[in-house]
Amino acid sequence: MTRRAYFMNFVDRVLLHLDNSKIHSFYLSCDNYADASRVSTWISAVMKRQVQKLDIKYRKQDFVVPRCVFGSNSLRELNLAAKCIIKVSASCFSRLEILNISGVTFMNQCFPNTQEITMTFPVLKVLTLCSTKLLNVKVVNLNVPALHSFQLSTYEDGWVPDDSHGLLIKICGQNLKQFNYFTDCPENYVLDCASSVTEANISIYIGCRKYNSQHMTTVGLRACNILKMFLGVVNLTISSQTIEVLHPLENLQALLPSYNNLVQLKVSSGKVIDGTIMALLHNSPVLETLILDKSYDLQFDKDAVQERVPQCFMSHLKVVELRQFNGNKHELDLAEFLLINAMVLEVMIITACQIPKWQAKTLLSTFPKGSSHAKILFS
Repeated sequence: MTRRAYFMNFVDRVLLHLDNSKIHSFYLSCDNYADASRVSTWISAVMKRQVQKLDIKYRKQDFVVPRCVFGSNSLRELNLAAKCIIKVSASCFSRLEILNISGVTFMNQCFPNTQEITMTFPVLKVLTLCSTKLLNVKVVNLNVPALHSFQLSTYEDGWVPDDSHGLLIKICGQNLKQFNYFTDCPENYVLDCASSVTEANISIYIGCRKYNSQHMTTVGLRACNILKMFLGVVNLTISSQTIEVLHPLENLQALLPSYNNLVQLKVSSGKVIDGTIMALLHNSPVLETLILDKSYDLQFDKDAVQERVPQCFMSHLKVVELRQFNGNKHELDLAEFLLINAMVLEVMIITACQIPKWQAKTLLSTFPKGSSHAKILFS
């Protein structure tokens, strides 16, 4: 008997002799060689023990999730990473509080009568959907009155409808505060999200795809539509790839929403296009904190932006952080521009990368300051 067969027989015996004992948590990770039918049997056996936390990782594509998982009255947390198909129609998950799903394909059980599915989670607080696919679905209704955090990740050709166009996701829930959205195909769908979000992280990445100018404009407009959902956001993180997607748009400031509650803006990683950042700053009148990751990769022309200084520079911007600072011309021009024009600035934090701290300090110490209280800190 192989070690694999011995282990599977051992699991069979353990679950068989549990009798009516309860299981609080069950974790199972299987490779491609595990018997899919036996894994399904194990999960069914565990669900009879009123399990509250279920964590399944399974790579094999013929895996079938037992229906009892989705009808459980005891399950509080489900973490499912598996290349499997789950048939859904109108479903209610009464006790789930945390749901993390990756690699799963949801199939509309009511097709062709309808291309709309509705899922209700009365007490769900955290929802993560990663590389999740939909078949025969055009509209997804998520009734999540208690949802606090939602992450949607569609990299690697993930959450897309079968015809690659027109998917509408409706989120009904007024308690949603955190929204994390990572995608490489924003042209594929529209999101209808609750307006209560105060913290958002948006990353739109087109990778090596070769788009013509018309298609790039379409993608950029889709990105604008996504950003318009978060009018009440307080903390906003935008990837540099998203900035590059927005960059080709003409009159960008007019296309972007006004973030009248935005206090912190972070642009994370990679190459930054200054004009796009300035458009965001002009539309953020009460911004207090600006964070730029990888400032060494920045493109900044101070002469091009000097004519119009954002309103927040005059009255609200107090903290600026430049990370991975190398001291190149673009970075120095940006630092000088911020120091001169941020009239209420309290601190500029420089995280030096390849340049010694003493050298960075020497370069920046000569710049004039619009705020007499501004300090430059190095870390």
